[in-house]
Amino acid sequence: MLQPKQTTDQQALMTSRIIWGALTMSMLMYGFVLFQLGKVSAVFFPTGDLQPLEMAALAVNAVAIVTFFIHKSRIVILKDFQQKMPMYIVCWALHEMIVLLAFLAIFTSENGNGFFYLANLLVALAGNVMTFPKK
Repeated sequence: MLQPKQTTDQQALMTSRIIWGALTMSMLMYGFVLFQLGKVSAVFFPTGDLQPLEMAALAVNAVAIVTFFIHKSRIVILKDFQQKMPMYIVCWALHEMIVLLAFLAIFTSENGNGFFYLANLLVALAGNVMTFPKK
């Protein structure tokens, strides 16, 4: 009977870098979709009343702080890459959620302000850069 091969740390590192790149590109693709559909007409600081989804999109940026502490408390101290991988995935999923909420906020609003997407994109990209998979 064939036994499955054990993945080496180098294979796991390459796989995680591919996943990281795909998720980072997907964040940029959301913006491309918004601009192509004409949902974003300008980027300006919001004034006046915000919709609840827009407020949530700005507040969710605090999730990046959570990923920072996950990174500092778990990923940095673990030696084996196989143990680090689940923590990387949690961080990347939280960053993706930050951008998706901004995408949804702009997609459902009618004012065409790209501020929410741009702010959340910058926070999520900074988080992704911080959690680039390393040995």
